[in-house]
Amino acid sequence: MPQIKRLSFGGRSLPFDIGAIIGDEGVNLTLSPIQFDFAYHGIRLACRSDPSPAGNQLRLVGDAGPMPFTAESPRARAAAQAILDHANATLAPSPAFRCNQGRILVGAEGPLPDPITAVALVAAIARFLAPVHPWLALLSEVVRPPLHSAKPGESALQPAWRRRPVRGR
Repeated sequence: MPQIKRLSFGGRSLPFDIGAIIGDEGVNLTLSPIQFDFAYHGIRLACRSDPSPAGNQLRLVGDAGPMPFTAESPRARAAAQAILDHANATLAPSPAFRCNQGRILVGAEGPLPDPITAVALVAAIARFLAPVHPWLALLSEVVRPPLHSAKPGESALQPAWRRRPVRGR
């Protein structure tokens, strides 16, 4: 059974010294996958590269926060959905935003040159993050990113998007 290398950088965000971890000569992924996660713009991104006959593929997936419920704020849900629709139309075919079980996910998959070096890995991640960054920033105007601090029980909606209490009740 191949050995799986697991690297976790906790709450540390890019840039990190991947060269110190995998070295300048790269990693031979014909033996095992490599995976790690990191924080970027208030979200956690998980990266995984699996060996395959077609070449190494890097998959990135991040949880950008909860999709607002219509009952919470119809305007916030419509705004978040519009951001996702425009992002997907602009970024097609990859990376892509989608909703899964009430969470907004962003993800992409792409090839990695063989052998994987620190430069190639960081460049692939940057190719993913550069076009996604403005959409994450826009989305964070509606929904607080998951890794940003909040008080217990506080809504993930930014204050400007929360439903206003009805006066006179």
